[in-house]
Amino acid sequence: MVRVVDWLSLHFLRALGFRSRWVETSKGPLHVLERRGPGPLPTLVLQHGLSSRGSHFRTLIPRLTRHFSRIIVPDMLGHGLSHLPEQGLWGPDVTDSIAEALAQAVPEPALVFGNSLGGYGMIHFASRHPDLVRGLLLVSPAGAVMSDSEFQAMLSRFTVRDREGARQFMRRLFAGRVPLEPLLSWIALGQLNQPHVHGFIEAMGEHDYIQPQVLERLTMPTRMYWGLDEKMFTEADLAYYSENIPDVQVFRPEGWGHSPFSERPGEVAETILDFARELSG
Repeated sequence: MVRVVDWLSLHFLRALGFRSRWVETSKGPLHVLERRGPGPLPTLVLQHGLSSRGSHFRTLIPRLTRHFSRIIVPDMLGHGLSHLPEQGLWGPDVTDSIAEALAQAVPEPALVFGNSLGGYGMIHFASRHPDLVRGLLLVSPAGAVMSDSEFQAMLSRFTVRDREGARQFMRRLFAGRVPLEPLLSWIALGQLNQPHVHGFIEAMGEHDYIQPQVLERLTMPTRMYWGLDEKMFTEADLAYYSENIPDVQVFRPEGWGHSPFSERPGEVAETILDFARELSG
């Protein structure tokens, strides 16, 4: 079922004009979906989160295509059609590879969007290549420095062993009622227990924290959306980013959980367009 949904999502985007390319990095080739469009707005990068893939933006992307001159949607290392290293996934390899890939794929300063682990990756990319980032739009980014007890609690929310755990995970992921909860819980259980995803979670540690000196380099305009119904990360995580990103505007929309692009794609599209127009004005 998961493979069928992923196949349909990919071919839906290809029907919209997206084309696949593979970008070589030191960690292996990354798959990137790319589409040139008729719109006046600059290049847009959309980065997915853990155990997801670029084609999972399928409900968001159709609301954006006519507005942007180019949209780039990468699959992170070990996700989607990108390379899966034999030794599994490790946080620094994920951030290194996405930064390398986008440094090659982004043709001009872009508006960069990242949610959760995608936000984590885009923070690292923007910190390393500020010349390629016109604006940074983050939704509940991962990677905040936290205490040991907070870290263990966060890991427990992403560690799913059975159907009941999967149901609890989905209820944290969504702000409102989980549509098709039995089916989506079954899918989440399978995705989060893939050996490389489970191994990635188990290997997480202090080396994955985003330190203040990394955030200090985010001198581009930055918007961070942290929904009032966010249940995966905490108010302390929000405070950490708010205090350490130099030029950040923080928004607290009602009805937004950890994955608003899947629940409220129209609203997320409008936030992206609003920021892009501000940057281009």
